Amino acid sequence: MDSNRLWSLLTTARLPVSLLLMGILLSCSRPAPVIPAEDSPQTSPLSRFGGGACEISALTGFHPPETWGTWSANDPAEIMLKSEVNGTVKMQFSAYTLGDRASHELQIRLGDITKTITLTPTPKKFDLTYSLSGPAQKIILSGITPRSTPTDGRLLGVGFVRVDCTASTGTGR
Repeated sequence: MDSNRLWSLLTTARLPVSLLLMGILLSCSRPAPVIPAEDSPQTSPLSRFGGGACEISALTGFHPPETWGTWSANDPAEIMLKSEVNGTVKMQFSAYTLGDRASHELQIRLGDITKTITLTPTPKKFDLTYSLSGPAQKIILSGITPRSTPTDGRLLGVGFVRVDCTASTGTGR
């Protein structure tokens, strides 16, 4: 029996507590939904999270957007750009981690290049430069395992505020 069918049975039937707990464990390991951008940039909840060459088409492994930004729900989490970037890409990235983590390293991959930053419990802006050898359309965030807190039952990893990019075409590293 696949996990979706089991989840459906657990949430609709009255089952013993042991089976319900198994369903809770399965729900914790279920991937977060893909959050696509709307057709209109004015109505898209993702339009405020990406700008310049980093206009976002979808978030995978993130919770639904909130007014301040969004939390990652999976490790890794992915940001799909509307268009490919190539050459020298300058990325301004604002993010943070949970308040009880003094600091934590996050890997940010664009194309074939991975950069590491150290996140703190308060939002911090990072300036990263990538010299891509080919086109890229996905930013992959990894290295922070989402976990729950006493005040929020969701699994939370990276607090993602915004990413802005400028890109100049060309090749090289």
